[in-house]
Amino acid sequence: MVQDSVLSLRELKTHFFTRRGVAKAVDGVSLDLRPGETLGVVGESGSGKIVTSLSILRLVPPPGRIVSGEILFEGRNLAALSEAEPCDLSTGCPLSRSVPADAMGYVRLRQEGQPDARLAAADQR
Repeated sequence: MVQDSVLSLRELKTHFFTRRGVAKAVDGVSLDLRPGETLGVVGESGSGKIVTSLSILRLVPPPGRIVSGEILFEGRNLAALSEAEPCDLSTGCPLSRSVPADAMGYVRLRQEGQPDARLAAADQR
């Protein structure tokens, strides 16, 4: 880790374990992000951009899991936290695993059969 890094990934590996075998979605990613820097991650579809982001947030869905590596945020190794300890990178721990749309009532409205205002507005365009 570079000393002044806000975020460092060291040999991060996130794999998905399926009946068909192991998909190595992220296989050895390392990077350093310093204060004031902006990082753009580019790559082909399926190259692991989203899974890398989900790994940093520790929100990898089953059957995936972080199998090795370090996610150092302000010196704290988030990969070493138990799954029961989600961590909000903006405010510290703990983090509710709710989906942002859930917090806005989106899922509740859809389950009750009410139209989604965002979809209705898009349909009117």
